[in-house]
Amino acid sequence: MVKAATGLGLSCPTKRQAYLTLNQMMIISPNEIIRSTSRPSIQHSACRSTMFAHRILKMRPVTGPVLIPHAHIRAFSLARIALAPPKKLPPPPPPASKPKKLVASVKLTAAPTTKAKAAPSPAKGSKAAPAKIPVTLNKRTRPVEKPKANASAPKPKLRLAVAAPKLNLREKARIAKAKELERMKTLKTKEQAKKREQLALAKAREQERAKAARVKQREKASRARARAKEQEKRVKTRERERIRKEQAKQREKLKAERAKKLEKPYPPPPKRPPTGYIMFSHDPNVKRKKGVGVVEDALVASQAWKALSDQEREVYNQKAKKLTDQWRSDVAKWVSSLNLAQLTAARANREPGTRDESALVTLPLRPGNAYAMFLADLTSRQDFRDKVEALAKKEAGGDDTKLKKARIGLFGRSTSDMWKTMSEKEKAVYFNRAADAKKQWDKNFGTLVAAQKQEFRATL
Repeated sequence: MVKAATGLGLSCPTKRQAYLTLNQMMIISPNEIIRSTSRPSIQHSACRSTMFAHRILKMRPVTGPVLIPHAHIRAFSLARIALAPPKKLPPPPPPASKPKKLVASVKLTAAPTTKAKAAPSPAKGSKAAPAKIPVTLNKRTRPVEKPKANASAPKPKLRLAVAAPKLNLREKARIAKAKELERMKTLKTKEQAKKREQLALAKAREQERAKAARVKQREKASRARARAKEQEKRVKTRERERIRKEQAKQREKLKAERAKKLEKPYPPPPKRPPTGYIMFSHDPNVKRKKGVGVVEDALVASQAWKALSDQEREVYNQKAKKLTDQWRSDVAKWVSSLNLAQLTAARANREPGTRDESALVTLPLRPGNAYAMFLADLTSRQDFRDKVEALAKKEAGGDDTKLKKARIGLFGRSTSDMWKTMSEKEKAVYFNRAADAKKQWDKNFGTLVAAQKQEFRATL
């Protein structure tokens, strides 16, 4: 639209001004503006300016210059042509990789040897038509070789070479631009491929480094675990060696003590005789069941001993008593045969017959503590003994072997629980009784015990 207004000699720098100017000059109508543009503001302005121009033409006097109808029509036609949309051109051919220059070459054709039919002669009074020269285009770059002329043949007529059509500048620019775009696209594709390859290589290198780091970390952890295991093994070995040495020392010490005890500076004392039960269990004449193992055999022998009558048990007890009396006389003879040093060593080793039993017979036992006095009072009660006996029988279930164990266990547990549940005031009674009994015993027998100890030390 700006070009159309400029072609008519109007100065319209913008498209809007060009529309309004042409409309006011009545060169184009509002319908043309509406068809040529889609902007509502321009269409509205064109309609208003057309109405204003029509009013001005009606008000103008006739004396002035008047537009010539044919000039008006011509200006309208020019504006219409300028506003017409450009026609679509056919798509350009694809660019060739190496375009070849088209060169036209002239083929020289010799006259035929045979007689050709003569052209009809022109009529009288008419001019002869110029002869047509056939021109052929050869796309080869090299010129065509001329055939050898015969002497008898007539000379060939030269034909003019027609130049190949030159490419348009726009077409050349378009082809060059297309080539440049293709080249840039190829370069961009290569760069992208190269960048992807570099990223892939970098990622692969990073993965390799991470894998190597993980392998190194695992190896380091494995070496640390191996060192820890080795250290633990060495510690355990040293501990076992220390324990072994300590055990060896303990065994050596026990062996030395045992050897020292065996090296007694006195002859061995007489051996104590067996009891009636031991004589019965080892009597080969007694027919009884044998148990499997020492413990079971002892249980079977105990049941067989209890199954004997009092007369049968008295036979074995009398035999044991005779052997015991004989053993005591033998021990007295053995003690009288020892000197003072041997007697002291025998007393230190607690040999039979070497203990001063006269003081044990003449002196009463020391009084017990408060708990012992509580037990003495509790066991003297018949109701307590009956209760413990009933609970023991119920727990043993008729087994005599378990009955004794159950009686002892129940007696100990019940007395202990009763002592723990007593108040401090109730316990104080037994504590006072124990303290008074100890004072009385020290007053009566303390000097005698001290004198006996002094006399015994003097004999050593």
